Amino acid sequence: MEREEPSKSLLVAVAAVFGGISATIAMLKLSFPFPPLPYLRFDLAELPVIFSFLAFGPLLGLVTSLTYWMVLTIVTMGEWLWPIGPFMKFLAIVSTFAGIWLGCKTLAKRKERSFGSLLLRMAILATLTRVSVMGAMNYAILVILVPESLIFVNYLLSTVLGLSLGSELELILLIMALTSAYNVGHVVLSLIPLAIIVQRIEKVGAFVKMAGNSWMGDFMRRMGDSANNSS
Repeated sequence: MEREEPSKSLLVAVAAVFGGISATIAMLKLSFPFPPLPYLRFDLAELPVIFSFLAFGPLLGLVTSLTYWMVLTIVTMGEWLWPIGPFMKFLAIVSTFAGIWLGCKTLAKRKERSFGSLLLRMAILATLTRVSVMGAMNYAILVILVPESLIFVNYLLSTVLGLSLGSELELILLIMALTSAYNVGHVVLSLIPLAIIVQRIEKVGAFVKMAGNSWMGDFMRRMGDSANNSS
């Protein structure tokens, strides 16, 4: 069955349900810290948003992420770096989306179009886009917007890792490296399991009644049809 375009009612329902789930997880603080920099947390609230992208497509994923951002901005009011923190979370998700989309586009130009190759390309491109965007944003915040936060981060590193850095440049480079490692880990822990779950759900036909197929599954099917027609 060919995938149908999502209706406005589906758009609203998916955005409300998955955005609400993400907001609930965020309020329950279901996350765990990245040990070297505890203020960076592996946030389970990203999972429903990324699932909505893989299952229902970029538009629904974007609307869900916007819903999550708005709710997160409200519930975290008064916390450290508010409202920059919620915006950074939104930017991390959107940059991951961009990499997933680019991974699909690059696969379309290749002859090998297996699920494994798709997953690898999505993971690599999502990692590159997220690390690049979030690295630039973290640098802007730490060095330009809120330079006093470097004192706090330096204290964290000296306390957690026992490091004594000799210069501000060394501190910034270490923060950038650790932030990159954190974002790589976040992509691996969120994207790969969810892509496998979406594929498994589609195999039992769970998406058919809602949207024909999942967005990711429909992409693979169209690529397979294109390969067969060209052979």
